[in-house]
Amino acid sequence: MAISKLLQAILVLSLIPVGAYAVTTASQSSHTPASLALSSLSIAADGNATAIGSMEHIDDSRPELSDLSLPVSIPVTDNPEMRPPSGEEFTASVSISATVVQKNSSAVIVYRLSGSSLTIGGTNYQIVNGTGIFNQRSLVLVLHATVQSGDWTGMLILHGHADQALSDPGTVSVNFDTPQSKLAAKFFLELEGTLTLS
Repeated sequence: MAISKLLQAILVLSLIPVGAYAVTTASQSSHTPASLALSSLSIAADGNATAIGSMEHIDDSRPELSDLSLPVSIPVTDNPEMRPPSGEEFTASVSISATVVQKNSSAVIVYRLSGSSLTIGGTNYQIVNGTGIFNQRSLVLVLHATVQSGDWTGMLILHGHADQALSDPGTVSVNFDTPQSKLAAKFFLELEGTLTLS
């Protein structure tokens, strides 16, 4: 008889942590649906696009691998003649629509592009797909996307900084820096605009 009461007491005591965990989890989830709900994110920015110069003038002659004896040491030089010349400048604008797919406790927002476009000069580039992150602690915003214009396909990289963290909903100013922000091997981008979470 004493053993059965002892087993009942142990069983009840073992269920208390499980019940407490269930109540805590339920109360936490009831307070955080807004932070976990899917939101919309948009970026609108304007600025300049600088054409990346042609590298045809660079002497690309080098010995064939079969002519080299190992180990090979290739010197690294900072020769101004090896740099591409500065290119022509164009106006540029980007409009990005995205869906937030993850927001976590470390304040990182992950988003997937849903509809976007990039215009440089008179050329429109459709953004086919892409993803990005916004770290609300470092205020760094990064986006990688595949873009198309006619038969041409390339990679758009935007790397920028916001002036402050986002509230939900909210809008902040953002700058995309050159040369980290670019369209494949075509343009360096320098853009200013807004980042909106709704």
